[in-house]
Amino acid sequence: MISPDAKADVQPIDVAEFVDLVAGQFTSEEWQRVTIDSSHADLSGDPDKLLVACKELLKNALKATTECVRWTIGTNTMVFANLGNLPVNVEFFEPWTKGDASRGTTGNGMGLPIVLQVMNLHEGKATIEQKGKDVVVSISWRTGMHGKG
Repeated sequence: MISPDAKADVQPIDVAEFVDLVAGQFTSEEWQRVTIDSSHADLSGDPDKLLVACKELLKNALKATTECVRWTIGTNTMVFANLGNLPVNVEFFEPWTKGDASRGTTGNGMGLPIVLQVMNLHEGKATIEQKGKDVVVSISWRTGMHGKG
């Protein structure tokens, strides 16, 4: 995905099928903790690359809390929210950066940088912020991409 030749193969995405594909990346126990609001969903993009991004974001969120993770899907936007506290002064989108080394969690710190690369290929953006008691990651990308792949 970091190759200069990498492109997003943009196409309309069937939201229900996409959610099923993402669900297949998790155990049934993990997936039971994900609540989804796709009532305003309208997606176009590279489904394979977006699948990778969603997997990384949900994996991180599920690891960070024992509570439910909320996934909201809009028009070429997705928001992932979970209870938690962001550490300060951490560049989450830099490779090999881990939010809390003291926890001894598994992972290589590549999840959010991969998400950012997927968004770059979609001419989009990714943000992470503390909103009250929640950690919220938002991704969004252009709706008018044509022939990028």
